[in-house]
Amino acid sequence: SEACSNSLQDPECESRLQATFAAFEPDVQVILEEIVDAAPDATVLFLTAYNPFSLGLGTELEAATDAALAEFNAIAGDVADELGVLVGDGFGPMRRTAGATTHMLDASPDIHPVPIGYDLLAGALLDAL
Repeated sequence: SEACSNSLQDPECESRLQATFAAFEPDVQVILEEIVDAAPDATVLFLTAYNPFSLGLGTELEAATDAALAEFNAIAGDVADELGVLVGDGFGPMRRTAGATTHMLDASPDIHPVPIGYDLLAGALLDAL
């Protein structure tokens, strides 16, 4: 929304974020339950999301999006824990490094990792095991 593009602290944006957090939990619950039910003997891993705007510049946008994404990750992590799903921390190792670990500063910005970013995320999954 326009409110969120101005500031994540805008009351309208904050209201939308809270509604999204509330809707996110049951969605993650259904998704992870279906995966666990489909492969009851498998080790299931969940990788928390990284923030592609966490470039390490110390901007207000970076701090606000880090906080919002940390909340989404906490919700998903709690659901995963309840279901016995292992959680890899994809957020921490990429925090304040997206300028070097993603294509966000390329001429055509892209949220996807570069090879070192994929290495960090794979390491997070291995650490969860």
